[in-house]
Amino acid sequence: MKKIPDFRDIKKEMLSLKKRVDSDFEEEVEKLKDEIVIITPVDTGFLKSSFQNVMKISDFKYKIINTANYSESILIDGKSQQLPHGIIPHIKNWQNKLKR
Repeated sequence: MKKIPDFRDIKKEMLSLKKRVDSDFEEEVEKLKDEIVIITPVDTGFLKSSFQNVMKISDFKYKIINTANYSESILIDGKSQQLPHGIIPHIKNWQNKLKR
């Protein structure tokens, strides 16, 4: 006779799986931040040193914070000869890697 699964056990397993997936995803976001720091243009070094810890907003939604007041114009808008397209192409490549 087959044993009927206890739904509490299933729920416990699902929560454990979710925690592992969340942890793995956060680790990947941290790696992305590290890669962005590496490709960040350097003049005085202030922009590169202004990255903060990754902030979790909600499940699978994180924020990579840079406190330099001009970070958006360099990193997003690409107003640097060292990084003329900003970080958006790098982020898209990262997203494509996650889909595989």
